[in-house]
Amino acid sequence: MNRRLFQPLCLALGLLLSAAAVQSAPILVETLDWAIADADLVVRGTLADFDRVRDKNELIWSTATVKVADTYKGGKQDEVKIIAAHKSRFASDKLSELAKEKKEVLLCLVKSERYKARGADYTTQPWALRVSEGEIDHAAVDLSGDSGAFAIVLDGRVLARKDDILKAAAAAGKEAKTPTQGRVRAPSSAEVVKKLSDGGPAWLLTPLDGRLEEAAKDWLKSKELDFRLEGAKTLRHFKSDANTELLKGLLTDAQSQSDGKTKTFPVRKAAYDVLKEWKVEVQPPVLEEADGQ
Repeated sequence: MNRRLFQPLCLALGLLLSAAAVQSAPILVETLDWAIADADLVVRGTLADFDRVRDKNELIWSTATVKVADTYKGGKQDEVKIIAAHKSRFASDKLSELAKEKKEVLLCLVKSERYKARGADYTTQPWALRVSEGEIDHAAVDLSGDSGAFAIVLDGRVLARKDDILKAAAAAGKEAKTPTQGRVRAPSSAEVVKKLSDGGPAWLLTPLDGRLEEAAKDWLKSKELDFRLEGAKTLRHFKSDANTELLKGLLTDAQSQSDGKTKTFPVRKAAYDVLKEWKVEVQPPVLEEADGQ
């Protein structure tokens, strides 16, 4: 190949590979709200009597007694016995440190019977540390404030202050005991995206309850296009006469994006797509027009 042709081709290939490398993969984030919704018992307290052993399958089984200071879901108890299984020493060390330093912790627990298929040792204690889904583990949240621990909530905020985390836990604990799980995309400028996904898409596992509906409506009040767009999309989970009228009002939404030639209206499209999904008959909105029109 001609050298003068080969060098530009290599440069173009390098640029394409670099662009692909910087694109962040989507992440799945389990919210504190879902961890609590799926838990049988949620308490604040300290760990004592910590012990652990490694079984023949290389699982580390940790046991502890929780001295309960407050209960956010489930029956109130002064103390509970818990067990947890970890594949890595690091995860087990986290519990060990919490116990050793007597740090206050928020714990999401399940009845151990739920996990008996995961290992017979689970049934040796009445309660088990809940096994998380996604990127963030909210099973044991350090409330001391000196570890950098945080919690992600259903509206995409990142909570680090103890009072904020406990307020969110109390709100989540009051909801239905058998919620439906939903997967919602966080607005691209939400705190969770900035902190965890390096700009890539972040999907939130969250209960489909009234608090998510209110969060979607709050997003629609924002001046930021990404929040309003995800607000309209999220309302698809909450069909009602009031939300139908709200979405109809978005069919003339003025916020737009432009590539320099064509102007598009993402919020209008999102609202229209949801209304079509709900089989609501409306006049199709203008979704694009020439820029400068």
